[in-house]
Amino acid sequence: SHFPNLDPDRALKRPILFSDWLPKTCIPSERDARREYVKARLKTFYEEELDFPLVLFNNVLDHVLRIDRVLSQPQGHHLLIGVSGAGKTTLSRFVAWMKGFSVFQIKA
Repeated sequence: SHFPNLDPDRALKRPILFSDWLPKTCIPSERDARREYVKARLKTFYEEELDFPLVLFNNVLDHVLRIDRVLSQPQGHHLLIGVSGAGKTTLSRFVAWMKGFSVFQIKA
């Protein structure tokens, strides 16, 4: 009753992922449009920064959007947990590269 023009099925469709890449404002955008944009940026990234191409799965796209959201926050930081070799560092470096951030890594 408070939101008469809201379609709850569309508003709560999972996953709820936002980006400011395409419309330059933080609103929902279509997955296919985001996929093409990220695919083009990813191709440039691995040509400039990496020696191997990356494959863009739906889960990869979702994680890239989440990392971007965290790094867009003031003093944003994140802790990625998972098995070694899963691409956590590469995805974080990719998003930082897209945003124009510099990355440093502490070596143990």
